Amino acid sequence: MGVDEKREAFAKLVLEELAKAGETSAVRYEADKFQLVAGELTLNLANIFSEYENAPPEQRAEMLRSFVATRREAGTPVPKEFGEARKHLLPIVRERMWYAAVQLQFAAAQDKPLQTLFRNTGTHLTISLGYDLPNSVFELGQEHLDGWRVSFEEALAAATENLRAMTKEGWESPGRGVFISKWDDIFHPARTLLPEVFRALKLEGDPVAVVANRGAVIVAGSEDAKGLKALAGLADEGRKLPRAMSAFPIRLTGNDWTPWAPPAGHPAADAFANLRALSLLTNYAEQGELLVKLHAKQRNNVFVANLQAVREHETGRIWSVCTWTGGVRALLPKADRIAFMQLERGKGNELVAMVPWEAAAGIVGGLMKLVDLYPERFEVSAFPDAGQLEALTHAAVSMAPPRRPSLWRRIKGFFGA
Repeated sequence: MGVDEKREAFAKLVLEELAKAGETSAVRYEADKFQLVAGELTLNLANIFSEYENAPPEQRAEMLRSFVATRREAGTPVPKEFGEARKHLLPIVRERMWYAAVQLQFAAAQDKPLQTLFRNTGTHLTISLGYDLPNSVFELGQEHLDGWRVSFEEALAAATENLRAMTKEGWESPGRGVFISKWDDIFHPARTLLPEVFRALKLEGDPVAVVANRGAVIVAGSEDAKGLKALAGLADEGRKLPRAMSAFPIRLTGNDWTPWAPPAGHPAADAFANLRALSLLTNYAEQGELLVKLHAKQRNNVFVANLQAVREHETGRIWSVCTWTGGVRALLPKADRIAFMQLERGKGNELVAMVPWEAAAGIVGGLMKLVDLYPERFEVSAFPDAGQLEALTHAAVSMAPPRRPSLWRRIKGFFGA
């Protein structure tokens, strides 16, 4: 059975579950969008289909029932008084990329920004507010807070206390020094708002965590090299699962989480660097597709550059690369390296220099305009002049092949040099 046939068969299963749940509206299947539409109810099937395919057979029926029940609760009215509503509030922690993608999708479809209620945490995660229903949690908007006459901070404080009250011990250890959350709910990421839950773990150093998905937070100690290597490996597996979230590690210092990376030379440094590169590769690919659609609609003639990854065969280290090409107005993703390409008559694009991002920014930062996007991009239109190109050449990653000829051959082939 092909992919389209599998999707259609799955849609029929969801239709049957809708009928069992009492849905009386006419339901149509939109194959191109892989969604069902019943009146004002729209069921996007991509995520649940992936989860269904990967779930044990004995769990699939309950998964479908829960999915349909959750969606049918959408639009349930909330109490008019905050005093009554506050006991149902819970915090929601998501990956920042989720909101970034939704906002770009909405802008392309509606020609206006999407009004959402969330706060960035200073990491790759966001905090929003949820209202807990028997089968689901829906996100609150500013209109709810305005109606209750409370601030985001007041509502978040109430939501966090509710989460604290329902949080019992919920960790298991697959090996020495590493822990995985095991609460029987979908609020694992939100428990990063409860620092005492992480401080209670027996760790070497501060807690370092990866919020792998809504059902798994993985933790090790900042001074435990073996535990951190295990954490990186588990996080790499987690990012391949349905509804994966952030694979970027964060460190708890005091009561605050901050972005973290091991120092150069650390036994886990390459593992976390690879995790970061692969995660950004996924995020930029999703963002790039959405930007292309948005710019096509706006008739904005700008090239959305891809993020690429190159692996060193000898070390396994992955580093990311973007290309800055002469004569092309482009949005560059932030990468480990920038490949400066120049059109040579009769030869096509030639690689002038491959330069570490920080070094390049120090030379041609004046030509790079930061754009208000997540993950961040930089608009470039002018190409470095002769003096800047000479400085970039001196700052370039060595282009001589003696130490790693296999890597050099791959780089030259990759960029057409």
